[in-house]
Amino acid sequence: DEGVKQLILENDLDALVLPTNESLARIYAALAGYPLFTVPGGFTDNGLPWGLSFLSYKYTEPTLTQLAYAYEQATLHRRAPTYSLTLIDR
Repeated sequence: DEGVKQLILENDLDALVLPTNESLARIYAALAGYPLFTVPGGFTDNGLPWGLSFLSYKYTEPTLTQLAYAYEQATLHRRAPTYSLTLIDR
């Protein structure tokens, strides 16, 4: 678990930022007890959403919250979901 913390501290970083996918980073974060925030990262050329994950070491949740929120507000990538009328009418 200390590898991520060491990497962040040695490079004077607040967090690591990586694309959200089925990567080992999410599994590692869960197993190590490290916080990981995922925010909308944008859309592919096909219009599919993708995300960014902010990862850091234990007890850095306040910093990660600030970073993730600042990114989300600066980029405004989030789009409200749209539904067909048949789903809304139910």
